[in-house]
Amino acid sequence: MNKVFKKLMQCVFIFFTMFGAIPIIANAQTTRDILDIDYSYTYYVATTKYNDLSYWVIGDENPIKRRSDGGYVYCIQAHVKFNDNSLVNGYESTADKLALTDLTEEEIERIELYAYYGYGYGNHNDLDWYAATQLLIWEVTEKVATPYPIAEGDHTLTRIDKYDAKMNEIKQLVAKHGKTISFNNQTVDMKVGETITLHDNNEILSNFFTVNSNDSLDMKINGNDLVITAKKGYEGTINLNAKTNDKIPMLYDSSNQKCLSRGDPTFINGRINMTVYTEFKINKLYGSDGIYAPEENAEFEIYNNDTGELIDTISTNEDGNTSIYLKLGTYKVVQISGVENYKFIDDYVFTIEGNHTKESIYFYNEKIVIEPEDEPEEIPEEPEEVIIVEVPDTVIHDKHTIEICAVIMIILGIGVVIYENKR
Repeated sequence: MNKVFKKLMQCVFIFFTMFGAIPIIANAQTTRDILDIDYSYTYYVATTKYNDLSYWVIGDENPIKRRSDGGYVYCIQAHVKFNDNSLVNGYESTADKLALTDLTEEEIERIELYAYYGYGYGNHNDLDWYAATQLLIWEVTEKVATPYPIAEGDHTLTRIDKYDAKMNEIKQLVAKHGKTISFNNQTVDMKVGETITLHDNNEILSNFFTVNSNDSLDMKINGNDLVITAKKGYEGTINLNAKTNDKIPMLYDSSNQKCLSRGDPTFINGRINMTVYTEFKINKLYGSDGIYAPEENAEFEIYNNDTGELIDTISTNEDGNTSIYLKLGTYKVVQISGVENYKFIDDYVFTIEGNHTKESIYFYNEKIVIEPEDEPEEIPEEPEEVIIVEVPDTVIHDKHTIEICAVIMIILGIGVVIYENKR
């Protein structure tokens, strides 16, 4: 049964080929096609004849086209004559490409990039770009005897520089090729309400990546620019997803030649680390009896309430206002200075959440009222002890002696002596 099916498919393929149609028989790995020589353009190279490295000749080369869509393909082997109207099987997996060639994975990636940035990229639209691309591919695949461009009919096989500028430009494009956006893994800090633009220097954002907005961030791709507008507080990662590659380069295998089609490179996802800061605003007033005025130069310390870290110290302007931008988290406000004789605010704890565009609070301080103190009760002093010493005339008649005794008694704290002369 399998043999019958295979014979039937071969007949179907021959039928379509005879009438100019192309049967595309494809699965996840292979595609069948026909390759034709484009005789409308010719360029000349010095080449060996049928891989005889000692015998170099003039080679006239033509582009090769895929019949299914007219897309150009490039020869892998330089010194092999290509058979026009070749039936080929195309392979897209790296494993198949490695198995069908003697190239390394890095070499396969390089020739695929040459094919991508060569003919058909940007303004690379004339077929001189095709020749330049093919010559670069041979530089990779032909390690022993690399063909080089010469003038038509030049039997001296002198190299010409006709394609050098184009070859150098393609090399430069490949050298700066990035597998993802140029601002991948960049950290971006924004404030609510701000809009910023990130430019992709690799110039692949527009064609190969997508991005989605969320409740906090409005994001759109404009050419190779990513435009971000912050709507609410946010902290996290934004992913830029590489589009599914539906134009993978194909390696075509025919009876005598292997060819590579131009396709898109496969890119990896990118990301940016975003922090959007939310404004916390303090409105400070002071007064009493319901009459308040803005308080200028009131100072506040802002702490991370979880770690105790001092974030910043801010002070009010002449309108009594001050503000600070904070990322998501819980914080504490501590007043450290203000108008004299007015109370400071109690420590205030608040949380910045992702569903807010700003936080604002009013603080009112009342005048400090000083209550009059009660006068202390006077305690009467105790009278000093008085000792009356009677001095009879018959005992002491000397006044000076009495005075000396009185002084001694006073020094000893005995009391006061009153001299009374009784006569």
